[in-house]
Amino acid sequence: MHRDIKPSNFVVGLPQSEMDDQVFIIDFGLARQRREKSRPTGACPILGTDAYRPISNYSRVEYQPKDDIESWFYMCHEFFNGALPWDKLPHSSTLDFKIHCRKLGRDLLLSNMPDTFDEILKSIDSSKTKVDYFQISTLLKAALANLSQEQLAEPFSWKKDPTIVHRATTIEQGRVIPGI
Repeated sequence: MHRDIKPSNFVVGLPQSEMDDQVFIIDFGLARQRREKSRPTGACPILGTDAYRPISNYSRVEYQPKDDIESWFYMCHEFFNGALPWDKLPHSSTLDFKIHCRKLGRDLLLSNMPDTFDEILKSIDSSKTKVDYFQISTLLKAALANLSQEQLAEPFSWKKDPTIVHRATTIEQGRVIPGI
């Protein structure tokens, strides 16, 4: 389990390389194998970045594979919407708002996202520990199959404008870029 899924832990291959259209996950500093015998509730550390942290981790419950998928779901929401519904809230309110979004405010979590993500969220919510990766993969492949050939042939944004990779790298390293 990665245990720190967030946008800055994903990178693209080097421009003009054979891997410039591939996305890689990095930063395995918090990654661990799943324990067969879990620790009692309250004994586990709170991990990762608050915005993407799975709900169960706030209760200091042993991290499960489904938690990485929950964090990935939040990351996808941010990609489709530009922000997470709790971004402007104080950290002390994040958990309550995440719970609200999962129970009464599902439309907030699913806004501007393909219908497929409703099924993925149901899969996350119905699982205590394990994830049906095959089901999620099948749902995503079905969504891709519904795209037109023009949409599928469209180059990734970083291939259209190679300066995107440079700017993103510079921003991640904390340097100021004039004009941004």
